[in-house]
Amino acid sequence: MDPKKKYVVFGGAAGGGKSWLGAEWLLSMCLSYPGSKWFIGRDELKKIMASVFVTFAKVCKWHNIPEGTWKLNGQYNYIEFTNGSRIDLLSLENKPTDPMFERFGSLEFTGGWIEEGGEVDGKAFEILKSRVGRHMADEIRPTVLITCNPKKNWLYYSFYLPNKEGTLPEDHAFIEAKFGDNEYTKDVYGEQLRGLKDKVMRQRLEHGEWEYDDDGSSLLEFDEILTIFVDKKGENNEGSKYMTIDPAFQGKDEAVIMIWKGFEVIKIISIPKTDHSTLMQLIDLYARQESVNKRNIIADAIGEGAYLPSMMPGIRSFIGGSSALQNKNAKYDEMKRAFYANLRTQCIYEMSHLIKIGKVKIVGASEEVKKKIIEELQLWRVEEVTDEKKLKIIGKDEMKSSLGNRSTDYTDALYMRAFFELNDQKSGMSYEVARKQRLQIENRPFNKWGM
Repeated sequence: MDPKKKYVVFGGAAGGGKSWLGAEWLLSMCLSYPGSKWFIGRDELKKIMASVFVTFAKVCKWHNIPEGTWKLNGQYNYIEFTNGSRIDLLSLENKPTDPMFERFGSLEFTGGWIEEGGEVDGKAFEILKSRVGRHMADEIRPTVLITCNPKKNWLYYSFYLPNKEGTLPEDHAFIEAKFGDNEYTKDVYGEQLRGLKDKVMRQRLEHGEWEYDDDGSSLLEFDEILTIFVDKKGENNEGSKYMTIDPAFQGKDEAVIMIWKGFEVIKIISIPKTDHSTLMQLIDLYARQESVNKRNIIADAIGEGAYLPSMMPGIRSFIGGSSALQNKNAKYDEMKRAFYANLRTQCIYEMSHLIKIGKVKIVGASEEVKKKIIEELQLWRVEEVTDEKKLKIIGKDEMKSSLGNRSTDYTDALYMRAFFELNDQKSGMSYEVARKQRLQIENRPFNKWGM
C-alpha cells in the first residue's frame, strides 16, 4: 500500500476479491513483522468466524503456509502466530450498553481490517482510528483497510464522494472494486449477479454503483432537493418572518440559526462552538435586526437547548419526540388523528411536501452549507410503520452515523419551519391529502422500506 495512506477503502461490486485482499494483507504483515498486532472487525463475531476466518484459512493454504505457523484461540477470539504476531477478532456491533464503543478504548494495534464496512457504525471506525499506530508505529505505518459494498452511509460521505470531488484527504484512499476484476470468480459471480431481480441490489453488487437509486424509503429525490437552492431572493418570500434554531454548545456539533421570509431562507448563521449566554445574545441580535416577532421564533428544546424557551420568554419550544398534532380541520372524525409517530416525523413530512411542490427556497448559502443540507436531506427516509400504522422517520442517531458522526444541524433547523404551518392545532394536510395518505397506509403491504 502507498505509505502515505492510513485509511484505505476497497469497495464496490461483489466478487471483486475484497475479502481475499484483506486476509492476504494481514497474513503478509504478520509474517513480515514479528510481534505486530492487528485486528479484523465486522458487525458480528459469528460472521467473522463463518466468513472472514474461512477466507483467511484458504489464503494460508493457497500460500502453503506450514501448519503450526498460526492457531486460532476460540476462547478469546484471536489468531496467534509463532513469531509473536497476533490478529484480534472484534465484534463491531453497536451495543446499547456501549454506544460510543468504549470497549476498544484501551486496545493497542499496529493496524487492522474492517470487513463489510457498510454494516458497521461509523463511530466504530472513528474509535479504531485512534487505536492503530499504538504498537510498533516506529516500524510500520498504521493502516486501516476497509472492504465493503456500496452503501450511502459514512463510507459514501467520507470516502466515495470526496474521492469523486477531488477533496479526499491525503491520508485517505478509495479504490473501486468490480466483480470482473477477479479473474478467478468473475464468470460465476457474473451469472449470479445478473440473476438478481432487485434493481438496487443489482446496481450495488453487480455494477458497484455508489450513486444507486434510492430504495423507495426516501422522502425526497435528489433532483427535488436541488430545487431549493436559488441565486436571488424574492421567489417565495411573501409572508411573515420566522427564525428556527438548532442549538449546540461546546461539543462537536454546530448551532444553526435560519432566518425565513415566508418559505425562503434568507440567512443562515452557523456557530461552531458557543455558550448559553452568547447564543441567546445572538438570537436576540438577529431577531431585532431582521424584525422577527418572538412568537415566530422556535428552538429545539431537547437536551441542552431545553433552557432557551424558559430563558427567552415568548419564543416557542420544539420537542420532536412529542405527539404529532391532530388535523382539527378534517371533515371526518377518523381523519383527525395524526398519522405520524411524533412531531419530528410530522414536520419532516410536511417540509418534504413543501419542498416537492417548490415552495421552499434557500438563498445565498455557501457551497459547504449546500453540501451539508443535501447530504442531510437525502437521509429523510421512512424507517417503519408502527403497529398503530403511524409513519416514522429514521432516528437522528442513525442519520448522524451515516454522516460520519456529524449531526443533522441544518435540516433540524429547516424542518422546524413546518411547525408554523401546523398552527399548533392542525396537521397542515388538506383533507384530500390526508385521505390519500390513509388509503396508502391501509392498502399497501408492510415492508421495512415502504410506508
